[in-house]
Amino acid sequence: MKKCFVAVLIATLLLTLVGCGSSDGAGEKDPNAGVYKATSAEMFGIEMTAEEVFDEDVTVELTSNGKAKFSMEQSSDTLSWTLTGDQIKLTGGGINLSGTLANGVLKIENFMDLGMDITFVCEEIAGKQTSGQTETSENQPQSIYGYYDAVAYSVDLTEEGTFPLEPGESLTLNEDGSIDMVIEGEKCHYDTTLKDNEFFYNDVSVGAITEDGLIYIDLNEECRYIFARKGHPAWESWVEYYK
Repeated sequence: MKKCFVAVLIATLLLTLVGCGSSDGAGEKDPNAGVYKATSAEMFGIEMTAEEVFDEDVTVELTSNGKAKFSMEQSSDTLSWTLTGDQIKLTGGGINLSGTLANGVLKIENFMDLGMDITFVCEEIAGKQTSGQTETSENQPQSIYGYYDAVAYSVDLTEEGTFPLEPGESLTLNEDGSIDMVIEGEKCHYDTTLKDNEFFYNDVSVGAITEDGLIYIDLNEECRYIFARKGHPAWESWVEYYK
């Protein structure tokens, strides 16, 4: 019920932005120019994938001429964008959005002053990063940063001791190696560091990223959480299990 409420509210708010305009990039290529696709949304402490919230792709296209095109449900609105450091502002038609932009990840914060954050990713840019990458099934590099669903937990690291998790828990890997987790309805931030695909917290190893792109985090000596992103075989199996 809460998910449906948030989904309807987000869709209603975003529909107020769309119009009939469009923009085309011109001039010298800006390194941040590209199409950013919504990957996750957070509101009232509830974090979900974009697929759980939106019926269709929601995108922000940044062009090299300082224009941006916000698109949803086959409509679009033209904005202007400026970037100072990693702080981005998008304005136009009475709209004033702000957030951060770095390495192909755009985060719109406190959308419409309602406490909603939306994360957009430009895979073309994020996939070019020389560090923090895994291989996709097509053998193309993909940024490891971003949103993961909690798909299972293990009490003894055996198949018999591993159980699927109900939807709703998640992990977001930030570019500084820290992690944000939603566990049992509680949102927690940990200043972990990431070295050689291993997570450290207060110099103690607490998890790792596996070669096939899974993340595991040891919450304590008896409980390990396993996280996967959309498209991973473990994620697909998890979705099928809860159909």
